[in-house]
Parts: sequence; C-alpha cells; structure tokens
Amino acid sequence: MPSSTGQTDRVPTGIPGFDNLVEGGFVRGSTYLIAGQAGSGKSIFCMQYILEGLNRGETCVYLSLEQKIEEFLRDMSGFEWGAAMRKYYEDGKLIVVSAEPTSIKDLQDISLAYIGRVQATRFVLDSLTVAALGWKTSSMDPGKVRSEVFSYMRTIESTGATALFICEIPEGDAKKISMFGFEEFIVDGVVVLRYMTLGQAGNRTIEVRKMRRTKIDESIHTLEFSPKGIRVSD
Repeated sequence: MPSSTGQTDRVPTGIPGFDNLVEGGFVRGSTYLIAGQAGSGKSIFCMQYILEGLNRGETCVYLSLEQKIEEFLRDMSGFEWGAAMRKYYEDGKLIVVSAEPTSIKDLQDISLAYIGRVQATRFVLDSLTVAALGWKTSSMDPGKVRSEVFSYMRTIESTGATALFICEIPEGDAKKISMFGFEEFIVDGVVVLRYMTLGQAGNRTIEVRKMRRTKIDESIHTLEFSPKGIRVSD
C-alpha cells in the first residue's frame, strides 16, 4: 500500500517498536482488530494504547464484556504503569465500563454513551468475540450479524475515536485471524498476535496483516514481555 506519511493524522500507540511498523501509528478515527489466541498479549497491547492516550492528555474508554472493573484494574497492577492507570481511572480520565449487552443495538448505545460523555479519543472493546458469539448463537441470521456489526463499527468511527476491537483466534488454526471469519473484513486494520510453544519454551509474535492508508512492515516480529509491558523486537 502506498505510503501516506505527511498526509495522514497518526495516533501513537505507546508500544515500543510497533509504530515503526505502521508509519508512526494508527490512522486517527479508524477501526482496528487486535486478534490473537489466549495469552498472546491482546489486552496488554490495548492497555498500553490507552495509557499512551492518557499520558497525552486524552480521555479514553475501555469497554469490557468479560471482566468487572476491579478485575481490570487488578490485572494492570502487575505492570510498572499500573498505579498510573488506576490514578487516571480515579481522576475520571480513563472510563472503564463493564457491560453485558443483549444486542448489537444495546452495545452501540452503551459505546456511544460513554464515548460521547467524555469526548473520548481512544476506545477499546474487549472483546468483539464475546459480543458476536452471543449473537451468532441466537436466532439472528449470520449475514445480519455481519451487517449489524459493520454498522456498529462505522458508528464508532463516526465519533472520531480511534478504536481497537479485541478478537480471539481459535486455538490450533494457524491460518485464521478471527473467530468467525468476517471480523477482519469490516475494520481498517488488523494486528495479529500469536503465542507458540516449542517444547517447554513459549514465543510470542506480532504481525500487521493490513492497514488502510498505511505502508506496513509485513514481517513477523517477536513480542517481548516485561514489567514495563510489551515491546516489539527488531
């Protein structure tokens, strides 16, 4: 894809080494899928993305469909920036929402309400898989699920927030980059995180699969974990 440096407003992610892969950051106001297996680092990636915005004076919303608020805050406490994130939450700069939407319309209403309340510039949904799983197992036609999720994405995009949607990848399927096979087609970009085991050793990697208006580094890079969070190795 042609380079757009100098023409596109970029949102720095705060993840050391990652922005070098995507011309300086995400495209402002766009939607991205952060896909990976359990334990691959998806939530940490998104937490650091939120932290970067907070450190820049932005207000951010993290909407969790799996965790209670205190569980979310406790998960961050193991990192050096955990106390800072809790302080941002207590000061009202970071809005953490725990919800159980019953429909796509319900999810959209909840998302818009909190984004609009604080004029959030960064938004994370954790996770799109949990939301779509409920709708896929309902009586709703699969085509209608895809259509309504696409509409939801475009509605979030219309707020101007740069949004990340966490998505689970099925275990044992190296080719798939989403749970249901449509998620990667309704976003502006896809970042894939993987966790692989070789004997007793584990290896985490990160790959940018697509990103509109961006010349990407298509190589697979090692993802390193430490008390500082995650970083992309050369």
